[in-house]
Amino acid sequence: RDPETLDQVVDLVVKGTQNVMRWAGMLEGSPQYPENWRRIPEYTMVRAKNGGILKYKRQYGLNEFVKKGTILATIENLLGEEIESLEMPYDGIILGQAMTITRRPGEIVALVGYPPEEMK
Repeated sequence: RDPETLDQVVDLVVKGTQNVMRWAGMLEGSPQYPENWRRIPEYTMVRAKNGGILKYKRQYGLNEFVKKGTILATIENLLGEEIESLEMPYDGIILGQAMTITRRPGEIVALVGYPPEEMK
């Protein structure tokens, strides 16, 4: 939904694919590694318990730090009534979000990770 985040993701996927092709000898040169990267040792999938319309409370960027208890999104029924509120389970960072407007019970809404030491 966020064009800037989508551009970041597409750029990462293209670079990653090119690196695999370089590693496999399909492209000349050696893989190019990112200047900065983080190791996320543990992550959680925030899942919808109910099906319905997914509404994010605001746009979160990749690697954005979010405090525990912050409402990430809500699920509404077809009448626009809120039936579920999805909170950040701990102080952490956004690793990914669902891009479609509907969710079925059990589907992932967000992927969140424990922040590396430099972000705490």
